[in-house]
Amino acid sequence: WTGDQGNDLGSILGLALDNDGNIYVTTTKTWDGTDPVGFGGWGAVYKIDTNTALASVFATIPMTNNESGLGSITYDCDHQQFFVSSFEDGLIYRLDMNGTILDSFDHGPTYDPSVGGPVAFGDRPWAVEVHGDRLYYSLWNGNKNGAGSTPNEIWSIGLDATGTPIAGTEYLEITMPLYGNYNWSSPVADIDFSPTGTMVLGERMQTSITALSAHEARVFEYECTEGGW
Repeated sequence: WTGDQGNDLGSILGLALDNDGNIYVTTTKTWDGTDPVGFGGWGAVYKIDTNTALASVFATIPMTNNESGLGSITYDCDHQQFFVSSFEDGLIYRLDMNGTILDSFDHGPTYDPSVGGPVAFGDRPWAVEVHGDRLYYSLWNGNKNGAGSTPNEIWSIGLDATGTPIAGTEYLEITMPLYGNYNWSSPVADIDFSPTGTMVLGERMQTSITALSAHEARVFEYECTEGGW
């Protein structure tokens, strides 16, 4: 995709649309390890204008070691803001409509930049989606060739009236089933909610942070009941 600076966006994965139809995408290194970087660098969130189709850097997420890229992005229409996950430091960033970083949420241990990225299994958020007054997010806890000690999971955290995550309200929503008879499953790369409130989860078959495969990823639909999902 050619941006307004005449340069390629490089490898992208996460995608969101705002109320005006502008497209927002995140950089990624999860394709095959040779992913090209776009003109905004590995921490870039790009905005593609709905009228001109020109791309520009919407936000730059901190990428201390400039090596891991981002996860996904979602638009929170109720609070007019975005959430973006980072594989580098394990944070979920909250952005305003100008791309300014408002704050961030850390599910796991504090990132140690001296160790480098990506953050370890269990501290690696990927899919993000807002539903009701909660932010739902997936944790990449393992994959083929890298089974973690904990299965992949879906968590949520409460949002206050301003759309800020409320510390201490984290809740484990779903523990993903293992794939067949294996001791691993593919991480959930996308979360969406249907008009009736069912949760749809899309796995992506990764064999490492920079390599993927095929045929062993699934799409799940979960219905919310009194007993859970």
